[in-house]
Amino acid sequence: MADKLELGGLQFASFMQEAEEAQIGWIKQLVYGPSGSGKTSLLATMPDPLIVLLTEQHGQLTIKRVNPKAKIVPIVDTMVCTCHLKPVKQCDSPKGTRKLRAAEVLYGTLDELATKTHPFVSVALDSLTDLQQILLWDMKGGKPGAQVSLQEWGKLIDRTKDLVSKLRNLNMHTGVICLSDEVQDNNQRMIQRPALAGKKLPGNLIQYFNLCAFQRKMRESSATDGAIYESVFDAGPEYYTKTHPALNPIEPPNMRLIIQKIIDYAAAHGEGDMPTASSPVSPSVNVNAGPTEDDKIRARMENPKIKELFDKLQAPQAKREATLKKYRSDEKVIEVLGKKVEEMEKGGEM
Repeated sequence: MADKLELGGLQFASFMQEAEEAQIGWIKQLVYGPSGSGKTSLLATMPDPLIVLLTEQHGQLTIKRVNPKAKIVPIVDTMVCTCHLKPVKQCDSPKGTRKLRAAEVLYGTLDELATKTHPFVSVALDSLTDLQQILLWDMKGGKPGAQVSLQEWGKLIDRTKDLVSKLRNLNMHTGVICLSDEVQDNNQRMIQRPALAGKKLPGNLIQYFNLCAFQRKMRESSATDGAIYESVFDAGPEYYTKTHPALNPIEPPNMRLIIQKIIDYAAAHGEGDMPTASSPVSPSVNVNAGPTEDDKIRARMENPKIKELFDKLQAPQAKREATLKKYRSDEKVIEVLGKKVEEMEKGGEM
């Protein structure tokens, strides 16, 4: 026991925990692989009730075929009523409408999953690769072809890590998929890794998960469809993987069976019972508790007058954020932007 150890007067000894008391928790899995390798089908086998945050809309039919009970939240720009922030088609008498950006739909859904009671025990994100493009689009104010600065690339990487942290901290089974990328290392080996913006991000991202698998499709003439699908959890240095003692190096792509193996292992090794019902995240670890600085900036950007002035100036997203960070008062922002609009209308430039 910790109180019997010679701790040399350590001030924080009371924080110590016994390793033997560690218990099994929710499964957090990253799956990457080429297009058509069965990633979406794998996520659809997560324990029910399942909610899927879907950026790839053509994946809806795949999810339906594998798990018709799953609920899907399309991560797309959506017109909503201003009275309830519901899709316009779900509101009988909308008092007004506005466009809810895809990134706002995602952040809002994650916040509710973290802080409200709900029936879901599993959440899946399909896919992180596409989500980075959504975040970049959001940062650039929806302008196609806009140049991206090094500072903005850094911010994109930070926002990606923040979102993965939010997903990881949910009291639910969590599955995230992304495409794979093949790169050559210093030893001339071809390495399979997650396809994400950021040189170090693919490797650093794995620390957020307790499982990481490379999903692949293998041609096999004797198989029903002429191919077999495999989830690789333990491989050589050519793959980014992370496994569990209960799993074989290669498993059939079925998350329910994979989780059941881990449950059985935990029972046999005194690691406790896996949770079966989600709950709001504890305030002590709730990364969504209270609006962040970025949340406040996004909310201020929706001020109708501020948005109108920015739109008249055709200001890029980075410029809008910088202005709102510089001037903490909405009144001051409106005053500054109003003067710039007047100058522009007189032939001046922003």
